[in-house]
Amino acid sequence: MPLIRHGLADSLEAAEAEERLRQLRALLIGPEVEQIAALQRRLDDPRLRSEDLSASIAEAIAIRSRQDRKLQSALQPLIEEALRISVARDPAMLATSLFPIIGEAVRKAVAHALQGMFDSLNLVLDRGLSFESWRWRLEAWRTGRSFGEVALTHSLSYRVEQVFLIHRETGLLLGHLAFTTGILENADLVSGMLTAVQDFVRDSFGRMKTEDLEVMEVGEFKLWLQHGPLVLLAAVVSGQPPPELRQVFEREVEAIHRDFGPALQAFDGDSSAFEATHANLQRCLLGGQRARLRRSYKAVWTVALLLLLAVAALAAVRIRDNRRWTRYVDRLRSEPGIVVIGEQRHWLSYAVTGLRDPLAVDPRLLLAGSKLTERRVVERWEPYQSLDPKFEGMRKLDLEKAALERQVLHFDLNLAQLPMSQFNVLETVEDEITSLRQIADANGLQLRIEIFGHTDRTGKEDRNAQLSQARAGTISTALIQRGIPSSMLTVSGVSDRSPQHAAIETYPQELDRRVTFKVVLLQNPSSPGAPR
Repeated sequence: MPLIRHGLADSLEAAEAEERLRQLRALLIGPEVEQIAALQRRLDDPRLRSEDLSASIAEAIAIRSRQDRKLQSALQPLIEEALRISVARDPAMLATSLFPIIGEAVRKAVAHALQGMFDSLNLVLDRGLSFESWRWRLEAWRTGRSFGEVALTHSLSYRVEQVFLIHRETGLLLGHLAFTTGILENADLVSGMLTAVQDFVRDSFGRMKTEDLEVMEVGEFKLWLQHGPLVLLAAVVSGQPPPELRQVFEREVEAIHRDFGPALQAFDGDSSAFEATHANLQRCLLGGQRARLRRSYKAVWTVALLLLLAVAALAAVRIRDNRRWTRYVDRLRSEPGIVVIGEQRHWLSYAVTGLRDPLAVDPRLLLAGSKLTERRVVERWEPYQSLDPKFEGMRKLDLEKAALERQVLHFDLNLAQLPMSQFNVLETVEDEITSLRQIADANGLQLRIEIFGHTDRTGKEDRNAQLSQARAGTISTALIQRGIPSSMLTVSGVSDRSPQHAAIETYPQELDRRVTFKVVLLQNPSSPGAPR
């Protein structure tokens, strides 16, 4: 027991010592431990690390960018790849971002093109119809140069007196060449004034602050300005310059940007680095003075006017025929039983293909009313059967008509009375006439039945005529008694003039002792729209 008490006492003393040591440690290094723990938490937490980095990354990038270009070189591939992926994922994003810039550039390019076209129209006749222009074309083909360059060389009714190359951002003069002296004395002063005037025009008249002054006129001189992203080319021109001169300025401005781009971007006021641009400016000093004889182009204008009138007449005829063709094709499409599959218009002819029901209206009848020349129209129609109810009725009418016209009632020798054996045929004839009448009424047609009486070749001619007439009358009377209107029936005796087998010499004579029928369909005046 004493040992147990002694062990418990030692344990209590050790715990008290440990507690005092912990308290002492907390007093001595407690704040440092908390700071270390806080730092560890920030290092272990990505969000906290990102917050710390975001507070200084912008300033670090700015400082590094001012020191050298290593950061730009390292970021360039990443930015280019990110831009490529972004454009591939959403092209509309880049289009929306560039729209204000591209839209303005396109608008200005179109304006330049239109202005150039209007200026060049004044020289078209002079350069296109004169002997001198053909001589210039021959020289262009022989020397390998373009016609515009040759024409520019020979059109010496102008001259570029002076050329200025101005840094666009600072307005400082980079280069100056003059064809003659005495027009503009102080090139630096001119450069500053041009920059000021340009800024005034852009601020006062530019709708989007990007409008540029392009032409100024001072007495007999014109000041042409060609704008680039980094430089401004100003040329003092006397006389009437041709439109091709603007292309020369554009070409040289593009060459200066290509050859001196980095130097222009890093320009610090020292223009000695741009002395090599004098070669570009020298190529802009074109022109000279030469008197030109004015020629009369009255004959040319007369021929051109006649040609224009002829072209206008042909165009008017073509437009008229096209309208007629359109109306004709529309009429075809509106006709039942006609399906237009394709139509073509050639310079001297027209063509139409499609399907046509045999019962449909003849397209040539419609063509005759369209005022188109028939020989200029090629038509190809394939037959088919339309499902239009009107044509179904007409086809049924044709079938019933053919069935009735095949019916034959036979008679005995020298008799006009119908034998009992033929009464069933008479009933069939009655039914077919009734069906024909109903279909004809539904289609707006009038029905007429012609009844023909026949005899064989025996007997006298006058007796055969009477007997054939009597046989036809017998059938007509029987049909009237059965309810067929008499106004629908007509009788005729044809004697033996229409034998049943005219090409055969030996056949039974009793086959000619008969009555036959013919169906006639007439247009009903009360139904003008009914089919024929």
